[in-house]
Amino acid sequence: MVDLSVAGLLVALRFLALRGVSKAELRAGTRLLHLCGLLTLALNTAEPLLA
Repeated sequence: MVDLSVAGLLVALRFLALRGVSKAELRAGTRLLHLCGLLTLALNTAEPLLA
């Protein structure tokens, strides 16, 4: 589910950037993208590290 969030945020942020939305307005979306990326990394590496 987190992987879909990352893909959706990438597409949405790119779309908005191409439409001329300012960087200040994209800041919250960018932060959410970074958080989802970190969560994806944590979920994908947690099981191998525990095994």
